Amino acid sequence: MKYKITLLLLFVNALITNNLDADRAEDVLEKLSLEEKIGQLFIVPACQLREEDHQTDLNRLVQEMHVGGIILKQGKADGQIALINHLQSKTKVPLLCVADAEWGLAMRLSDTLAFPKNLTLGAVQDERLLFLLGQEIGRQCQRVGVNVNFAPVVDVNSNPKNPLIHMRSFGEDPQAVAGKAVMVMHGMQSMGIFACAKHFPGHGDTVVDSHVDLPIVNSSLERLWELELIPFQQMVENQVAAVMSSHLCFSKICPDVPATFSSFVIEELLRKKLQFQGLVFTDALNMQALSRYSPPEEIGIRALLAGHDLLLYGDHIAPNVDQILRRDVPEAIAGIKKAISNGLLREETLNQHVLRILRAKEKLYLFERKEIPRLASTEELFPESAISLKRDLYRQALTLLGNEQNLLSLSEKEAKIILICDEGCEVFLQKMNERFSHVTTLAKGRQFANVDEGAIVIAGAIPEASREFSSDLLETVFCYQQKGIPVAWVVFGTPYSLENLPFAETVILAYEAAAEAQEAAADAICGILNPVGQLPVNVPGKYTLGAGKRP
Repeated sequence: MKYKITLLLLFVNALITNNLDADRAEDVLEKLSLEEKIGQLFIVPACQLREEDHQTDLNRLVQEMHVGGIILKQGKADGQIALINHLQSKTKVPLLCVADAEWGLAMRLSDTLAFPKNLTLGAVQDERLLFLLGQEIGRQCQRVGVNVNFAPVVDVNSNPKNPLIHMRSFGEDPQAVAGKAVMVMHGMQSMGIFACAKHFPGHGDTVVDSHVDLPIVNSSLERLWELELIPFQQMVENQVAAVMSSHLCFSKICPDVPATFSSFVIEELLRKKLQFQGLVFTDALNMQALSRYSPPEEIGIRALLAGHDLLLYGDHIAPNVDQILRRDVPEAIAGIKKAISNGLLREETLNQHVLRILRAKEKLYLFERKEIPRLASTEELFPESAISLKRDLYRQALTLLGNEQNLLSLSEKEAKIILICDEGCEVFLQKMNERFSHVTTLAKGRQFANVDEGAIVIAGAIPEASREFSSDLLETVFCYQQKGIPVAWVVFGTPYSLENLPFAETVILAYEAAAEAQEAAADAICGILNPVGQLPVNVPGKYTLGAGKRP
């Protein structure tokens, strides 16, 4: 069955990745001036919630500097549609519209649906659901005018202390990451949306956030091939449309330059070794991993010379966006024009990049110039099928760890439960009270109830950003455990937090505090749902990759 599905997906994916008639793209290229060709390389932030001066800046960049693409930022769905329609009406060559929608449009648009994050999806064993997820995210992207979704993240989360990737990764096993990412990618691209594998050649083994500084990675080239490059290789083999690079310095591979500026990383590894022929995006060139050390005019040309097709600039904070549009991008454009005039960059090389961009726009049917219609109703983005899919994903991710005492085979009528929960567990509390007849709910802080024989304590926890648990919650639960009362934990957070749970024989791991995850946990406790999720990472000293028991 899986073989048949794979063949079908490859056939569907070919609708995007096959070579179309190149005449139109070549004709357009021949008619572009040098300035217009340079402008096609740039992707700039478009923020619908900003004031009129931001719109003026965008109009100037699109009309006068011929910028070829926008990355869409915070707002609402209809506002995004209106902004795209307005800007497309101002262009000679249609804009490429990109977005970060790793876990759905809600990552940027407040009135849209948020799906589970990748680490949660890493626990899901039914890969058919991941294809459906990619398909639904692709459908929603298409409806609001997004052409390229900067997803899926295919970084292998090999370093538990990673501050940037973490929940954005499918997990620690490169083969599992690859398999899940390929299914999501096929789903998206079957809807006519370009997927983008990121962050090449792998951002998983870092402890520094590249938004803040340049991470140094000590991986050898052999290690990259054995771990980080496996998902990228499989994505390329399955014809992913785009790849985004990372701002990392690989001390044993290209010690003197960030990967963004390395022709070895982009041209040798990605283009020649992996034989990738699609679009290559930079990560945002205004990130401090680069901008702390190089001026804008130098950053742009060095990234282009390394082999990138598209130069991305992204932010949503007003002063930063203003700097991008008023200084960074104009200076980068001037730097590229200067590089051509002094022979550092050949116009023939520029033409190759621009032709690849124009062919991508042709494959996406952007030259058809169709206005995006306004949403008739919210049901267009919130169909029952999408809501049901989100619910199924959280339920399939639910992971049971331990339970040697069989604590969770509870009768709804007979079970005596003491509930102690963090703030934010309201849906879980409500569902538990609906499911069970004898529930005592306690606040944290050493408040004790009379304990009937056969009672069980269930602690609902939402770990802090530091992955620590509330000290009040730990103290209260510990006091019950000291009295010999069985304890089961329900954790609505990262699996890495379990390392900081000092006493836990039975754990239901729900990964996130979403309402659907809380409802699933309550259903598991009363036997309506059998947890079938498998742990996507190792938890040092606690649980191993793939752990998970069915009651």
